[in-house]
Amino acid sequence: MIKRLRGNGPNNIRIEALDNDDNPEDEKYGASTYTLFAGKVLFQAVLGNYVSWEEHDLRSVGPYTLQPKEYIKVVPSERIILPHGIVARFDSPSNLIDTGLALIAGKLDPHYGEKEETLYFGLQNITGISCEITKQTRIAHVTCFDMRGIIVEDNLEIVWLKHHIKELLRAKPLIQPGGPK
Repeated sequence: MIKRLRGNGPNNIRIEALDNDDNPEDEKYGASTYTLFAGKVLFQAVLGNYVSWEEHDLRSVGPYTLQPKEYIKVVPSERIILPHGIVARFDSPSNLIDTGLALIAGKLDPHYGEKEETLYFGLQNITGISCEITKQTRIAHVTCFDMRGIIVEDNLEIVWLKHHIKELLRAKPLIQPGGPK
């Protein structure tokens, strides 16, 4: 299943349109934040003087036990594709906060995923207790922002261009299950 991402939640133009719309359930008012789930874990393996990243596939091998203070990289199950003008950022879901896991994440620029890039998140157990990472573990929330309808004037005011709103709502980034191949 492919999830379509929309940028920017309700901005002022969308709120005004919702106010004047008889059908607020229209697809153009969809969510702009989506949850990503763990697909693979990359952990450090030490062989003598060498350190390498080994892969643990949560779908085929099963849960991974994250030891206290251990740092891993996590590849989500979903694949993200961002069209022109859409950027994305990540936030930690509450389950990681409750478990004592620190998420290390950044942002994605437009066109990310078009070349099937692999998305990684850093995850560290900052507690003294081990925990399991499973394919049902929520690892991040991704929020998309549509930057195409924004211009920055010389006085640094941000102005929404009303005549672009239909175009803003057309291009939708994709999240596909299965992640990288």
